Amino acid sequence: MTSMQLPGYDAWKLQEPPAAIVVTECGRCGVDLCEGDEVYEYDGDYFCSSECLLDYMERCGYVRSMQLELSDVVSTDWED
Repeated sequence: MTSMQLPGYDAWKLQEPPAAIVVTECGRCGVDLCEGDEVYEYDGDYFCSSECLLDYMERCGYVRSMQLELSDVVSTDWED
């Protein structure tokens, strides 16, 4: 008996995939986050992307974006 002779053998190919289970939403943009999605977690909130996480952290004042200057990283206080 070949696979072509088995009743319902290809039926699974015609079925709709199971519906995604929404677990929560992104703490920044609000997109649905589903079971199995790879997400970022910070302080009890979940984020769909590193961009959303960084934007959230900037808005909350945890990080800031800036143009780096030499004086930002090199001390000018010289000990004698």
